[in-house]
Amino acid sequence: MRKIGIRNVSGVSCHLNAAIQLIFHAISSLGVTLLIQLSHELTIKEEEKKEKETCVKPILLDNHSDEVLNHAKTFVTQFGSLLDLYNRSSSNLSSESVSTHESMNPLEFYSYVSQLQLNAQEIGDAGTAMTILLDTLQKSLDTIVLYGEVNCQVLASSLHKELMHDFWRGKMIHQIRGTQYKVIDKVTVDGIMKSWIRKRIIRRPKQVRVLPCPWILPSHHHESKSFASLSTSLRCTLFEQSIRSYPWDLDKEDNSLSDHSIYITDSDNDDDDDDSYEDSSHASSCTSSSDSDSKEEEDEEEENETTTNSTSNFKTIKYSEIDPTTLPRNILFRLKRFQYKDHQVHILSDAMDIPTILDLSSFVSAPSHPNMIDTSQPLYKCVYNLQGSIVYVNNTDDNDDDEIQGENFDNRNVGHYVTYLNMSMDDENQRISSSSSSSPWILVNDEKVIPLHHDDEDRMLHLLSGRLCKMNHSKSSGPVLKAGFAIVVLYQLQQKD
Repeated sequence: MRKIGIRNVSGVSCHLNAAIQLIFHAISSLGVTLLIQLSHELTIKEEEKKEKETCVKPILLDNHSDEVLNHAKTFVTQFGSLLDLYNRSSSNLSSESVSTHESMNPLEFYSYVSQLQLNAQEIGDAGTAMTILLDTLQKSLDTIVLYGEVNCQVLASSLHKELMHDFWRGKMIHQIRGTQYKVIDKVTVDGIMKSWIRKRIIRRPKQVRVLPCPWILPSHHHESKSFASLSTSLRCTLFEQSIRSYPWDLDKEDNSLSDHSIYITDSDNDDDDDDSYEDSSHASSCTSSSDSDSKEEEDEEEENETTTNSTSNFKTIKYSEIDPTTLPRNILFRLKRFQYKDHQVHILSDAMDIPTILDLSSFVSAPSHPNMIDTSQPLYKCVYNLQGSIVYVNNTDDNDDDEIQGENFDNRNVGHYVTYLNMSMDDENQRISSSSSSSPWILVNDEKVIPLHHDDEDRMLHLLSGRLCKMNHSKSSGPVLKAGFAIVVLYQLQQKD
């Protein structure tokens, strides 16, 4: 489907334009059809309701539920009408058009969403706008499924299932583990002082939670150092997150509690990595069986003491994995590029590479019974392709050729949102991209839809990563874009061969 621009109705509504472009691009064709049908059905039901002198309301819990249902119907109707207008406007475009300056007017929808804290008359964040729109859409569909008319319930249920497959079906598996090291005794072995350390490990049952959409990823470490790439940020987000003051309750019986004792030298670094302690415990073989028995008695005494003491001395780590059986069709990452400090917004413009192919194989959980599965073939397809991005840029004049440095960009209170979309999944654009100079990527800058050339793709990836390079789409009669970085990134599951 061809793309059409969205008019910047107030001059500062680019954040809403960019968010809507990316959402419409991510929804499947079946989801688009169902959403438009549900919008039309809700409109018909509302007109029938107004024509009747007495309105028969659905069975609700209270007046508050009635108000929530009305808000849900209105949002889905408005959002579906906007999508219908978008589709009809796009289908009316000339197939020979290369650079499109035609656009649709979203004024009616933008007037409605002002009550959702999405004001088209004020400067806003495109990532926040997209989060609110998706969250409101999901809650509205849930409400219609529960309380709406029968025909609307059926359509809303089908649409909800399709959008679950598109966005919300992902699950994460969390494992929380606490580790405690305590010195029990000190001995001298071959003239070297060694400590008898008791290691206690306690685990909580695995927890399954919904994969957030969009998934917020930090662009910087807690030490204020930037991540090298999106994959690095994702790895640090999933693996070994420290939890402070976790309420371990050792008074309750817990079968996951395991204890063992090892020897380490006083000079050894007390690291929490299991392998480092196992490697340094070579001297434990010097102990006799009688020594082991005496140590076990001491262990039982220590356990009785520890269960009554505070567990704050446990270092608690959370490990997270993605459930490969619930991978959604699209994964949206929202990068934390803005920092609020001293009542001011600071821009984190350090470089962070955005890969075109994201392999999540190392982030998914292992199968429950690996011995029963043929490991010669991959069990799940976890490869995602980059399909779109919302980019925050400094939009400058074409005649301005000066490069903007990072510190200058951080201090400027100007900015603009544009959207890059990958049209390679569209059959028509597949034919267009078959030529040597064309690219499947397009730039959507409010009203303007600008096809990219292959020469522009590398510069686009540099712009997404925040490398502050200048993007001059002069071949496509486009603007000069400087000093930008990706705010939201859309990845789509790679199609099976």
